Amino acid sequence: MSLALGGEYSEAIEILQHVVANPAATATNRNNFALVLGMMGKYDNAASLLRRDLNREEVKNNLEFYRSLQPLDSRERARRIFAIPSAN
Repeated sequence: MSLALGGEYSEAIEILQHVVANPAATATNRNNFALVLGMMGKYDNAASLLRRDLNREEVKNNLEFYRSLQPLDSRERARRIFAIPSAN
């Protein structure tokens, strides 16, 4: 996740592809991969992964969340992803 948050998507994708290809991959592994794809704007690919583990409404909600991350800088993205409150 740190690679993706740092904008190094190709490295993150390469690692996550290997992780999810493993038969022992979990829903969390696939959801993390979907998140990275969503951060890249690859919503169709992200949705395909999400559908393996989530219902239609959950997929829709995740895709909306991914879209909300697009205009944010990496620091704010991390705050949203990890639910860290903003310091005011």
